[in-house]
Amino acid sequence: MGERAQEASRKNGIHIHDQMVIVIPESCYCPGKLQDLDPDHIKHWGFLDFTATRAGNINRNYKSSVYWIKDKQTGEVGLP
Repeated sequence: MGERAQEASRKNGIHIHDQMVIVIPESCYCPGKLQDLDPDHIKHWGFLDFTATRAGNINRNYKSSVYWIKDKQTGEVGLP
């Protein structure tokens, strides 16, 4: 997926970190818009779109949201 993520980042003008992070709140509740949890630290940047053939699904389309997440303590964006 790394190559497709880089291709999509160039196509959509979104910088994608080298690591993929799946965010799941402790309560397991996810609002319709993740940025509604903390609009000052979470922003929706766009979507990562790609097509892949996996496990018998030919040319399946994948679309994942990409978020900008700012650390509240350090002010840094992304992972160290």
